[in-house]
Formats: sequence, structure tokens, C-alpha cells
Amino acid sequence: MNLEHIPVMPDQVVKFLKAESGGTFLDCTFGSGGHTRKILEANPVNRVVALDRDSEALKRGSRFLGDMKERLELKQLAFSEIGRELSNRNFNGILADLGLSTDQLKSGRGFSFSDDTPLDMRMDQSQQLSADDIVNTYSQSELERVLKEGGATHSARQLASAIVQSRPINNTSSLASIVRKVLAGKFPARKKIDPATVVFQAIRIAV
Repeated sequence: MNLEHIPVMPDQVVKFLKAESGGTFLDCTFGSGGHTRKILEANPVNRVVALDRDSEALKRGSRFLGDMKERLELKQLAFSEIGRELSNRNFNGILADLGLSTDQLKSGRGFSFSDDTPLDMRMDQSQQLSADDIVNTYSQSELERVLKEGGATHSARQLASAIVQSRPINNTSSLASIVRKVLAGKFPARKKIDPATVVFQAIRIAV
């Protein structure tokens, strides 16, 4: 399934950035290019420097910009590299729409626990470390550290132990099932968030 991520508040973003007045803008999370497209459309003199760690997102999003690509500069960068790479640039506005996009969740790279996909979770596909490495090769203490640092502090020790005992874990649905068994009954019934949510978040952060 190929789904394009659609920003939910593009008009408000353009208004807040005052993009109608013209200028150069930095889009730190290019994604499918929805916000960048709106900024470029707001004024024919606008220019955008757009970043994304996900090379697939850069390729996918730039396809929809047509002639406006002449006013677009794409860079594959992680957030940690922005200061070093762009410290000498001036911008009229900066946008960071944080989080995973619809197309990333449906990309088959293991970002979502709702699908049966390989344990990957790499934004940058040239990166060596993947979720599979973390889940299937890290020691129990290393896994516990990853979970705690990523926000999965609830039952981190039990979760790490269950993961190690269940190896090899080959896909996202298997990992999610293990997490749900460990955390069954430990969350208030009123909470509708899947117990696997924070665990997947922690592993994505580590990757």
C-alpha cells in the first residue's frame, strides 16, 4: 500500500511562518513535501531548504513539486547535524513537524507494530544498525537500558528478559505480541494506547 502523508495544518503553518511575505525557509522534516509545497506556493520568490534523514522520503516528496523544485534545496541530514551543516545560513522561518508520517508507518520497514514486517526501523537505509540487531543481539542489560532511555520504563527488566528468552524474533508482530503478554493487565483499562507503543518508540530512538 502506498499512502502519501497529508499534513493536517498546512495553512496554519504557512500563516505562522508568514510565508506569504517571501523569504527562505528551513523545513527540518521534509517527509512527503506537503509543508514545503505549501511554503513554495505561498510566494513565487520563496525558497526552501528541506531536510530529512530518510532518503526515501526525499525521493518520494520531491516528485510532487514540479517546477517549484528549482527553488528547493534538499539535504539528507539528521537533527544532530543541522547546527554543523547550516550554521552559516539565515532563514525567515524554521519548521519541524516531528514524528513518523503515514507513508513511513506503511513503508514495511518495521516502524509500526500493527503490521507484520521485518524489524528494521532505520530512517537512513545506509545505516548499519537496525532494530533486528538490537532485539536479537543486545544483552539483556543493554536492552533494559535502551527501553528505559527511550521512555519504556514500565517493566523494562521483565520486557528485556522476555525478549531475550523469545529469540530469534523475526518481525514486528512477534515483538508486539511478546510486549503485550508482559504488560497484560498492567495498564489501566481506560487507556487506549497499545502497550507496544512505547517499546517500539524506545527501539526506534536507539536505532
